[in-house]
Amino acid sequence: LALHVDGYHGFTLQQARELMLAHPQYANAIIRKLHPSSREAGEHIARFAQADALGRKALANEILERATQNIDFFKHESLCLEDLVAMDEEHAGPMKKAVRFLEEHATFIRLLTSFVAWIAMGAVFSAATAGSDLIRSVYFAI
Repeated sequence: LALHVDGYHGFTLQQARELMLAHPQYANAIIRKLHPSSREAGEHIARFAQADALGRKALANEILERATQNIDFFKHESLCLEDLVAMDEEHAGPMKKAVRFLEEHATFIRLLTSFVAWIAMGAVFSAATAGSDLIRSVYFAI
């Protein structure tokens, strides 16, 4: 599904509904914003996930109708991309937060892993060829 919108000026409610249908994580974020109780939000999310295409459309309309009444940045019947991303990040689970952290810091993690592997290989090589202890091997590896 391709959505041709200017997300910085705001999604209309119809575009937001199409986004929710194509990417259910945004529907989940809006549901979690509407229902602070995790049990109640979980029930609504499960209902949305188990619904067929027509049922999801009806549920998306219902969610957006409640959102326009209860969530501040829906009051103008539009939703900007910044608000949507912030809402998604606010209600992300621990696994999603961990994945985002790893994606954001992937270059540093690769660099650190390479450095540690280089030092480990040097220390093993030094210990194997020179017969030195661990501390001296690491010292010469660095």
